[in-house]
Amino acid sequence: MLLLCSTAVAAHDFYVDGIYYKITDATNKTVGVTYKGTSYSDYSDEYSGSVVIPESVTYNGTTYSVTSIGQRAFRD
Repeated sequence: MLLLCSTAVAAHDFYVDGIYYKITDATNKTVGVTYKGTSYSDYSDEYSGSVVIPESVTYNGTTYSVTSIGQRAFRD
């Protein structure tokens, strides 16, 4: 029997200090700020108040340059 399943892809690859990040270029180690979940409409409260986006972030021993803010990262 063939089992078919769908896999939801999260908008973020990791989370550090209250900010969700998506790897935009693994070779050059760059990331962009994004939203939590599989769709921007899944969540509406991941960010509130002042959000300070750093120049770089370290996750699992790798330091990434933060180079962008993804579309709809701060929607709602």
